[in-house]
Amino acid sequence: MMQSHLSFLPGVARWSAEHQGMEFMASANGCSFRFVITDDALATLSGTPSRGPEYDFDTFFECEAAVHRAAAAVFQIASPARRQLLITAHDLPPN
Repeated sequence: MMQSHLSFLPGVARWSAEHQGMEFMASANGCSFRFVITDDALATLSGTPSRGPEYDFDTFFECEAAVHRAAAAVFQIASPARRQLLITAHDLPPN
């Protein structure tokens, strides 16, 4: 199986009310993929309690490199047909 390299556009994300988290995009092999990292997962990454959507932007950008690493790990085990991937606190490596 060919390894796909995800490319992220740093500094670009938006709040997803549907999934209660931050949505961001990546591309691999000419295809776009939408990721959503939940509010709880962001709180886990930052080590601070969740404070709601208005703070998730700051948290996302402060932890963006870790978010992208988590997204890449989820992408590697996801079905190739999935174009939307949800990252929860359960998807994060243990501290």
